[in-house]
Amino acid sequence: MKRYTKSFDVTEPCPKSWSANEAPLDVCTTIVPVPKQNVHLFDGDGGEIFVGEDDEELLKEMCTHPQTIRFRFPLCDAPEIRTAFKFKKRRGDLFTSVGTVEVGMEAMRMARKLLFEATSTNLLVRTHEKGGDQGVTPVVEIDSPRYGRVLCELLVERDVDTDEGQFVFFSALLAEEGYMFPSFKYGIEDRIKSGMDNARKHGKGMFRLPDETRQQGFLPWDIKDGQTASEPILIRNVNINQPEALWFGKAGTDSTADSNDRYYVELAESKEWLEASCFVKESTIPGAGLGLFLKPHPPIPKGQFVCLYATRSTTQEAMDATGSSRDYAILTGKAKLWFDAEKQDGVCLGRFANQLHVRESLAEVRERSRKSIFPEMREEDWKKINDADAQRATLVYEQRKEQLVLVTAKDIPRAAESHELFAHYGDLREYWLPLIRRKPDSFPEDMTSIVSWLMDSEETNWSQQQKQNWFGLHNN
Repeated sequence: MKRYTKSFDVTEPCPKSWSANEAPLDVCTTIVPVPKQNVHLFDGDGGEIFVGEDDEELLKEMCTHPQTIRFRFPLCDAPEIRTAFKFKKRRGDLFTSVGTVEVGMEAMRMARKLLFEATSTNLLVRTHEKGGDQGVTPVVEIDSPRYGRVLCELLVERDVDTDEGQFVFFSALLAEEGYMFPSFKYGIEDRIKSGMDNARKHGKGMFRLPDETRQQGFLPWDIKDGQTASEPILIRNVNINQPEALWFGKAGTDSTADSNDRYYVELAESKEWLEASCFVKESTIPGAGLGLFLKPHPPIPKGQFVCLYATRSTTQEAMDATGSSRDYAILTGKAKLWFDAEKQDGVCLGRFANQLHVRESLAEVRERSRKSIFPEMREEDWKKINDADAQRATLVYEQRKEQLVLVTAKDIPRAAESHELFAHYGDLREYWLPLIRRKPDSFPEDMTSIVSWLMDSEETNWSQQQKQNWFGLHNN
């Protein structure tokens, strides 16, 4: 069948005989609860599950690596994380770039969003009876020696009326969003095919894009097979008034469109692929809560896109209307736009990037502020402390079009182990001092005591005007 499907259109109906939903008679299934925070998705069709000492024995028996299950959903394919489509417009002999759609990253972000919205997560494990009263043992089927991932389904519960009290196949949810396709290698999974057909009907996900992006030799998983670029191919049947609105989510019509324009698409490699290696877990900074981590990786150059912080800008009025604490609000430099990442969505992981050395920097400010030793706290003293903090950061905030993202602040050498990434929140006077003063219960006692001393003690070399300026409302 694999040979036959080399020329098969993924949107065509499939023969019923291709269905792959029946399991062998000697195999049963067991639903095993998995803490959602232990599930990390690194693309649309797979990820890792951390297995702790208190987790069920079935999960421990499924580990492919120490305390880790690397898994993949069976009988389906999502776009590879490095897959992107670059669109061009031709008028006469002139080609102009229209934009790039990061379909691989879109699929992964949708998967992470769906996981975030789930109220429970579970593995559907194929099992064999051990015999007697010995219970069951998992049937561990590996996708390939190259990847070493267990093939298994993820079941979720959601707080929506249509799914009330039901387990839902996660891969089918992603198919409904237009980012999962049936695998033609071993047969057609009916749930995936049905979800894909619904997505096609409503133009969701990849089905908002031209048919040419789903043709053989130009499929969303071709990057995996070594094809990282292609020649532009002509897009037929274009709605000349709204191609960009449809493909890139822009409002209205393309006012520059002309009936003589011709649109082309080519396969390209994503520039945002590193985000797929980011995940969230407890920070290495004591008391800091969760942190942003990166899986083992090759050398990463300075300026490389890492992850999203916020997908759109906001206003002070909008933040006030929603009751935002502004703890995650950032005002960009040149454009003077606000970005607020207070509301979690499972996608904008940049909100979890912590800052290193805050305790130590506050202690340095306290020592430099003792009037018995120093007559004043000078601007050059602040600059020295803040610059040193910025040098410790591995990430820096950068506005890219409508989004605020995190990029690497320096070259990062190859890493054989996962490690935490750190950002710099700016001048201590603009973020940490006002925030700790305003929310002392949210910080360790040693940090709050320093800030209280700086604000209230007569032993500081700060003037009353400086105290008023440096402890103003956060981010105003």
